[in-house]
Amino acid sequence: MAVSWDAIQTLAIILGPTILPRVVAFYRSIQSAPASIRKPLPANVMPRIAILVASALVAILKALPVLQVENIFLTTGSRLQTPIDVITTRLRSLDLLTPFNEAILSKFNSFDGRLLYVAYGPDAFANCTFCRLDESMTYFFYILPALALAHLIHIAVIALATSVKPAKAFRANATVGAVGLALFEIYTFATFNFRANAVAANTGADITWKYWSVMRWRGLGMAALDVVLAVSIYMAATGCWNIGADDLAERLETAAARAESTLHKTRAAALVRVAVGLNTNLRDVSTNAWRSQVEIRERLQEDEEVRAVKEEAGERLGITDLRNEAREYVDIVFDKVL
Repeated sequence: MAVSWDAIQTLAIILGPTILPRVVAFYRSIQSAPASIRKPLPANVMPRIAILVASALVAILKALPVLQVENIFLTTGSRLQTPIDVITTRLRSLDLLTPFNEAILSKFNSFDGRLLYVAYGPDAFANCTFCRLDESMTYFFYILPALALAHLIHIAVIALATSVKPAKAFRANATVGAVGLALFEIYTFATFNFRANAVAANTGADITWKYWSVMRWRGLGMAALDVVLAVSIYMAATGCWNIGADDLAERLETAAARAESTLHKTRAAALVRVAVGLNTNLRDVSTNAWRSQVEIRERLQEDEEVRAVKEEAGERLGITDLRNEAREYVDIVFDKVL
């Protein structure tokens, strides 16, 4: 079945802000990442990638027509207007006339009932006890918990897969994408005009098998999201993708560790200087060392070859011009301030 332009626009609006920034960041990081930052895949990341791959495979399998819930009309090759007894005969010949299908056929007396079956699937049509043919939204409310449960399970899988670093960096965007899929699915069911198939049936146009179509797109959407997330985690974990700065807590922890290391080194240097100052022999050695450094520096400054190299370097760099430009810039700044 063809996807309407309105559905494509809605999906783009929901998922575009999440996917597009990641695509741009991915391209830029791949272009700038040096080969030296490549590293082996951490042991705690591989199980998370395996979970996502397994989830994607399950979603793809559930999207296959052969594994979807049975559609009586497609299975028997019947049209929406086909009489009940003909459909019953065809089901019996296929050995598919089960009590469940008989319960569905008992509600096919009304053409609206057949349209609701196409829109909301066999489970709602056969098992809903409060649904009414003249109130199509009752069928929507019946399938809503099942829709939400499927997506909640998917979100839980994403949460489990992004429970370690660096996968945590993708948790928010992946969750937004999963929630977007759920909202899009609910939106398509809530806004679908089930009577549109009546016009298609009368004109010979293609029937919109809404329930089965949505189930197919759900599986493909979940699989695509899982695959993109798995690839992103793999590339970030192996250093192929620089995902940028870590979260605030990690940056604060790193800064605190560096500050503590610097403090320890400063204290150690201070202790060494105190020890050298208290010890006569060490103090004399230190004093002589500094004096020798000063003498070496003075000799180098007086050496003709060193002076020639400095003058040549100054001419190449234009030190005099740089000093003049800096002086002019400072004067301009002070003139504006004062």
